[in-house]
Amino acid sequence: VLEPVLEPWWQNFSGPFLYYPGRRLVPAPLRAFIDYIKTPAGHWQ
Repeated sequence: VLEPVLEPWWQNFSGPFLYYPGRRLVPAPLRAFIDYIKTPAGHWQ
């Protein structure tokens, strides 16, 4: 059985962050990954 520990120190998780250089020259595979991650979870196949 897992027990939560240090609950008073937990921080809210607002979601993952993705850092990448610039907006103009984003490689196609990275752009596809970003678009996939931005898709709401209900629409993932």
